[in-house]
Amino acid sequence: MNSTVSILIPTYNRLDALIDALDSVYEQTILPNEIIIGDDSTNDLTEKYIENLQQTSNIPIHYFHNKPSLKQMRNVDSLFKKAKSDYIMLLHDDDMLLPKCIELLKKPLDEIPEVIASFGNQILTTDGGEVIEGSEKINSAFFRTPERSGIVDGFMAGAVSMFPNDCYLVRRDDALAVGYLDHEGRAGNGIDFYFGYSLGKLRKPFYYVNELTAKYRLSNESIRITSDSGYTSVKILFEDCQDCMSPEIEQSIKNKIANAITIAVRKKDKKNASKWLFSKYYRNKLVTPRGIKRLLLVVNPF
Repeated sequence: MNSTVSILIPTYNRLDALIDALDSVYEQTILPNEIIIGDDSTNDLTEKYIENLQQTSNIPIHYFHNKPSLKQMRNVDSLFKKAKSDYIMLLHDDDMLLPKCIELLKKPLDEIPEVIASFGNQILTTDGGEVIEGSEKINSAFFRTPERSGIVDGFMAGAVSMFPNDCYLVRRDDALAVGYLDHEGRAGNGIDFYFGYSLGKLRKPFYYVNELTAKYRLSNESIRITSDSGYTSVKILFEDCQDCMSPEIEQSIKNKIANAITIAVRKKDKKNASKWLFSKYYRNKLVTPRGIKRLLLVVNPF
């Protein structure tokens, strides 16, 4: 099948990391048909680098320097709309693809028309890009386990963050139907989760490839975004899923709720912090040292 792929890269003042991300695209066993970069940088370093790269690249590069900055959500949404291919892949500027990523994720979309998105496993790296030994085990916390390989329920995958923040492949038409904007004002800084959750609400199947396909860089920024995403996901699942709780969704809430309570306190969201603290997902931890600490934070927020 002669399907096409667009790689979409939002970036902001991180040229060194962006170069690693781009290198990982050029190392693919199946090259994409285009790379589209949305640059929110406050300097011209990335622009100059891309201008030079465009002269030698064997992949067409479309570059946009956003002045003023669009910020992550609007930047990514604009990239979605600029893509011309059948499938699109979001690649954050600090993450990297493993060489067979496109090949592995494109196959199920080509072969199974009803599947709208595909994704694989991730491995973690340090801020310097060094692979963290044994970090592939983190995939099990997001229900990416061998027995789930193949077609999975899209709503479940989005709700429990089985569907990752980036390095997935999704049909462009379905991505555009959902968009990358927070029309309901619910996503906050957890827009990556919100997109996957909204895509899952289309109630179409996803496909999980039980292979390592990407490297996720643990930087201070990525850790913050992951924390905010956990808060967003717990908040939305409490609001939306009381009548559709599955074992996976309940386990996902349990996995994230401790950190979500801490973030809720930090955001001065005392109502949700209190509700989550005394919910069945956390109340058995109230008598632990950390549980007592969180209780005190909720009662007397800093």
